[in-house]
Order: sequence, then structure tokens, then C-alpha cells
Amino acid sequence: DIRKEVADNLTRRGIVGYADNLRVQPGQSISFMVSSEAPNYRADIVRMIHGDANPKGPGIKETVVETPVNKEYDGFHQDLPLGSYVTVPDNPALKLSGSFSFTAWIAPTTQRLGPGASKGAEGLLTKWLPGGGGYAIVIDESGHLALWLADATGRVEKAAADVALRPWVPAIPGLNQRPQGVATTWYFVAVTFDAASGRVVLVQDPPNQFPFDPTRATAQRQVTIKTIGTNGVPLLLAAAWKAADLPAMHYNGKIDAPTLFARTLTSAEIDAVRRGQAPANPLAAWDFAADIRSDRVTDRSPRRLNGTAVNLPMRAVTGHNWTAEEMDYKRAPEQYGAIYFHDDDIDDARWKAGFSWTVPDSLPSGLYAARLRTATHEDYIPFVVRPKKGVATKNRVALLIPTFSYLAYAGTGTSAFRPLSIYSRHSDGSGVCYSSRLRPITNMRPKITTNNPWQFMADTHLIDWLHEKKFEVDIFTDEDLHFEQASVLSPYKVVMTATHPEYYSIEMHTGLRTYLENGGRLMYMGGNGFYWVTPMDPTGHYVEVRRRDGTEHWQGAPGEHYHS
Repeated sequence: DIRKEVADNLTRRGIVGYADNLRVQPGQSISFMVSSEAPNYRADIVRMIHGDANPKGPGIKETVVETPVNKEYDGFHQDLPLGSYVTVPDNPALKLSGSFSFTAWIAPTTQRLGPGASKGAEGLLTKWLPGGGGYAIVIDESGHLALWLADATGRVEKAAADVALRPWVPAIPGLNQRPQGVATTWYFVAVTFDAASGRVVLVQDPPNQFPFDPTRATAQRQVTIKTIGTNGVPLLLAAAWKAADLPAMHYNGKIDAPTLFARTLTSAEIDAVRRGQAPANPLAAWDFAADIRSDRVTDRSPRRLNGTAVNLPMRAVTGHNWTAEEMDYKRAPEQYGAIYFHDDDIDDARWKAGFSWTVPDSLPSGLYAARLRTATHEDYIPFVVRPKKGVATKNRVALLIPTFSYLAYAGTGTSAFRPLSIYSRHSDGSGVCYSSRLRPITNMRPKITTNNPWQFMADTHLIDWLHEKKFEVDIFTDEDLHFEQASVLSPYKVVMTATHPEYYSIEMHTGLRTYLENGGRLMYMGGNGFYWVTPMDPTGHYVEVRRRDGTEHWQGAPGEHYHS
């Protein structure tokens, strides 16, 4: 259970945090989000010189920077809100109290193999508030398509299909060194509710034409609720509210063309929707093929009930109608109308800030950290202070800290770079392709006990050598190079890489190449460099990697090798 592993690991650490940025310059503010199991903690800003505690080396070298934020703070626990979904703001049109219908294509991927394997119900489309009324189309604990209804008193009735959806079988352990991505099983599903008669119809129809497929089924049920209770919470796709501000019941798998109608569809109309000939005037018709390069979710109905994708569900993935004739979603967007949700996706942990600090103009460029201590535990939140833009520098050497590679390997768990890094897998077995800096990155730390100093700790070896040899060096991150390209390097006589600059964007590559072609000098101080093509989103929050035909821990599904 990845969610439990992450939660348990962060709790065992006693205190843990992250910054709202990996880099900052004089005059700017940086905030530190902290979760502490102790009632108070001490924070100090330190300059990191050497972060490897191995006794065979020089040991930990750090100096405290005198700042007004160096002091005691109240501590409190903060949870990591894993799981992706789409949220649609509350709207009078969505406060359905009577008849309605829902249709979609779904490819569920939660592993339900063997007794006790269920993780609980998963939301598909829900406007549900426990104790507060509403409606929810879900996959229930046993893997059945189901409709939940609640009236104004909170009374709940549930209607489920006769046959469970086919369980998804992931790659076989031991044979998955080069897994073949996700072999999804698509279903067209429809759920209708007739308030006058209390009749519920549940349709699940796989696209194959095998007449003996036992999962192709239509079920009819009767409920006594005639008027659905309404609530003011947002509508969710791929999750449901556990409380008014706490999403839960996260769905694993793809959803394509979810559509809501404010009436009961006939069987002929349901069949028309399945053929792509939807009836007119849907209440909402979300088109996941639109705005793939963003978190926007577009409703094609006249009501424009647009939504927002939360926690980086995977986009640019094949839909139910993908023909395998085109591999680039930009050339056939109509075949990429799905979003792939996971119950352990993460973008922004959205923790409350423990404290913030404005970097003084006098602070030299370097590698720094917020050092957090309780009576029994310690954590560091590293960040880079780069030179201030527009201010001339006397230093002739620049060092590039490979933060793209830090993010690629960014784990929030107990092992080297798992879980949640792009070297790990989601709970359903599929590969992780996005990695965000807005969460605790527990392997980007000094003092990690290891026989192999690597990435962050190894890079402090370089910083220590430069410091001992009294070279005056300005330090930058991959983000600086990505967004500013050659202009950020042009003042320097020589640019050094750190030890593992593996993940590079085209903007970074172009920046280095332009710098060299204009007479610059590059010292390549690393191994395994300039390898995986790695774009960053425009906000600078996260990187993306689609793995294919290289050295990888997983390989993407066919048709899903282009970055979103």
C-alpha cells in the first residue's frame, strides 16, 4: 500500500518539510512547509558545504546563517494528500434531485486479485457528501458498477450491477524488467435513474464482440428514494468527498468522454452514445482531449461546467477509440480523449507554511538549507541561492546543480528513490511519469546513510572542493538554465556540471550548446549525463518523463510516449 508506506515513513521521520521553490535569489522570499510530530521544533538557515557524513571523508560541513527566522516554531502534523481527480465547481445545474443519466468509457486498473484484495469503492462521477445527500456513480468494493443515492435525511440506497468488471492483471513480477505498459480493458458504462418509478439501469459493455463475455451485462434495480438530497460540494470525477474538504475513494484507471444528462436515457439513446452519436443537450459533456497540455478540463455543453485536474493525473494517453495508427496525440487528439487517474498521484502537497524568509541582498550564491530539529529528529530542506538577476558578478565560474535529476529520482519513502519518483510504479503497477517539487523529497538530503554517496550528497563533494580551494563560484539550478538558457551562463568563463546531470530539457540542451558555440567552456564533472528528454511545466512545479527504449524501470504503454 503506497499511500500507507508514504504516510508511515513521514510520521517515522518525526519532522519533514519542503520549500515552495528549489532556488531563490536575493530579495525574494522562500517559504518552508513543515510537518512535525513534536509540539515544537527549531529552524535554522545553514549554508551547506559538505553533506556526506561518511567518516572516510571530511564529514558534515555547514555554517549557520544569522537570520530572523532562526528560532522555535509550533509543530503540527500534516498529511500528504495523494490521489488525482477532477473537480467541477458547484453549480445549480449539478444539484440533481430527480432523474438523470451518466455515460462514459472506463478502463479500471485497480488490482482486485484474490480474497481481500479490494481497496474499497472508487468514485467515477460523484456529487456526494456523507450525511449530506447526493449521488455517486462508483465501482464498489467488489468491483461492480454501482449507483449510490442519498436523500435529504442522509438515508442511502445502493444499486449495483450483477457482474463485476473484469479484474486488471498487471505485469508479472519477475518478468517485468521491461514491462509493456498498461493493457487496459475498456468498458462503455451507463447508469440511469428514473425518479418517478425508482428504476435504476446499469449497463457495462466491453468493446469486444465476444457473445460469451460474462462481464457484458445490463442490470435493473429498484430503489425507494424518489428525491435526491442536494449539497453544495463540487462534483468530482475519479474520487468522492469523505468530508467537505477531504477527497477520498480515488479511482485507478482511465476515464474517457464522461457525460451527464438531466433525464433518463432510453436504451436506444444509450446505444447511440456508445456509437458516438450522443443525444442533444447533455447537462455536461467533458472532453478530456481538449487542453491536454494543462490542468483544464473542458465541458463542451452550453453550460460550460469546466473543471480542474488535481494532483497530476496522466494526460496524453490513449482513449477507448485509439486505432494504433498514430502515436502522437497532437496528430490525432480525438483518439486521446482519456485521462489516467491514480490513487497515489501527487502535485502540490498544499501544506501550510511553517515560516518564510526573505533572502538578503548581501547573501552570497551557494547551496543552503533550512535545518529543522526536534528533541529527537532532524531534517534538512535544501535550496540554492543564485545570483540576483541584473546585478553584475565578479565570479567567473558557475556550477549547475542538477535539480531535474533530483526531481526524477525524488522519493518520498523508505527506499532509495521510491515511491513517487519516476523510477517507481503506481499502486496499479503503471509507471510514474510526473515528479513535483511541492512535496517532501526525502532522498534529496545530507547525512543519508549509504555506501554510495550519490546525487545531492555527491554534489556537496564538489562544493566542498571548490570551497577548500577558494574558488569563487556562482551556483544555478537546472530551472535557471531551462527558463533563461544561454543568457544565464554567458557572464561566466567556465560552467561546471555536478555529478549526475541525467535529465535534460531541450531548452537546457540548447542553452549549453549556445554557450559553447559562443566561446564558453564546459567542465563535465558527472556520469550518465544528458540522457532522458525531460520537459518542465511552465510554472516550474514538475518534470515529466515518458520512458521508451532505454534503460528504465518501466516502459510506457504503446501510443503514450509523447510528453503531455
